[in-house]
Amino acid sequence: MTRVEAAQLQQLTASLAASTRDTERARIYLKRALVYVHGDDVRHALRDVRDALRLASSHASILVRAARIFMEAQFPDKAHRVLHLAEQRSPSASEKTLITALRAKLARSLPTRVAALPVELLMHILGYLPTSSLYTCMLVCRSWRTWILQHRPLWHTIAVRAPTAPDAIAARAQYETAAKYLQRGVRHVRHLCLRAPLTDHRRVWSLVAPLRLTTLDISCEYAQASAWFAWACTHASLQSVTLRATPSKGMATHPWLGPPMHACRADARFQHVALHQTPPLAADTITLTACSQLQSLVYDAGESLHSLQEVRARCAVTLVTLWHHVQHTLTSLALRGAALWVGPDPLPLRPTTSLRALQRLCAPFACLGTDAELPDKLIEWETTLPTDPALAERAVALAERCAPTLHTCTFHVSHSAGTPLAERLLSTLTMLGTLQVVVDEAVAPPPLIESYDAARHSALTPATLLRLLTPGCWDARVLCPQLHTLRLVHDTTVRGRELIDLVRVRAARPVCL
Repeated sequence: MTRVEAAQLQQLTASLAASTRDTERARIYLKRALVYVHGDDVRHALRDVRDALRLASSHASILVRAARIFMEAQFPDKAHRVLHLAEQRSPSASEKTLITALRAKLARSLPTRVAALPVELLMHILGYLPTSSLYTCMLVCRSWRTWILQHRPLWHTIAVRAPTAPDAIAARAQYETAAKYLQRGVRHVRHLCLRAPLTDHRRVWSLVAPLRLTTLDISCEYAQASAWFAWACTHASLQSVTLRATPSKGMATHPWLGPPMHACRADARFQHVALHQTPPLAADTITLTACSQLQSLVYDAGESLHSLQEVRARCAVTLVTLWHHVQHTLTSLALRGAALWVGPDPLPLRPTTSLRALQRLCAPFACLGTDAELPDKLIEWETTLPTDPALAERAVALAERCAPTLHTCTFHVSHSAGTPLAERLLSTLTMLGTLQVVVDEAVAPPPLIESYDAARHSALTPATLLRLLTPGCWDARVLCPQLHTLRLVHDTTVRGRELIDLVRVRAARPVCL
């Protein structure tokens, strides 16, 4: 904006403060809006036009002037609407002539790509795009870029990544980037993703305070995780929270051995919570209230095995209490971390805890205990193969209950996993479409030519699973007849011959490896 335009704005603002008549104030608003348009400040121009129409929308002259400003600001659809309203306000002969001239000018001007569609429809279409795709749309032409920057509802998702170099200059640039994009969306921002070091700085709270978020994804230092969780509990509109904590330098203890995360207020009602290497949740009334409508829970403690027994003693009660509290609404549960996956000890679930609402379950089978009611509509299941006979029978019972709906299954294989249990599970899961095998412990590959009896008494390997799935190798049965995808993770036992035989024999139902 030039000095002349700044002086004009100052003069018009002073006149606006001195004027008392609505019609005169509306004309001053329109004059100032025109100056804003010439200075490429469309946001303030639209604000002044809106104020002018609120004061004197019944005057045809005001509507005609507003239409001219809309044409200057490249909003032809708004100009058409205002001219239509002006024709209904009994305009004078000169105003009718001006309306006709403006309509002719609108008809002669070639429509831009943006003006080819109504604003509301175009915003609805572009609203489905991620933020990265908006930049591609901004490259179409200058008018598209201006239009996208002007419409704040499009900037509903803001993600600020971590700087490549963790120094003071990069941290300042990260803060300025976040401030710029949050100012662009303001109250329309619904999804926010921030990374350290911005999330560890005191100034970040002034940025997020006025937002009305529904989704929050934060990566911060371990010491800041409790503050972010407490802030999230006070944000009433928040539905999904993801916290990823980075261990502090020199931290050698398990993440769950730190002070629990408490909330001062429970204004929020979370539906999705994901905690990665954060301090443990507190099983107090406020936290349980905030999680009373929880549908999805991811509880990841990392791979640390420090003080394993103490970790279980301190956190098992909290986890079981939370699980029992949300048993009727929880549909997705993922328990990760070596503190839960290592060792045979089950979680002491209450006999009244029901798992029937679960549709996605990722947990070692020992975590299901022996008393809880099993789910019967699982869609995805990730688990270990238990060695305890009682737990093995419950695993088979769960597979039988969920066989009609279970489509994706992940087995974690270790040296203690047994082949008979794997065979029973595969023969039961008739609707299974995707099978993933994760090798947690290295196992020696079986002999190339191995009898079925020898395989049943040896450690389970992915190579053994492939032979079970290959009709005619040991048995003529077709296990998992709907299987179309097989993934092997961290495996060194499968040979090319076994893969070729599996694909060749099951050619009627191809398997993607």
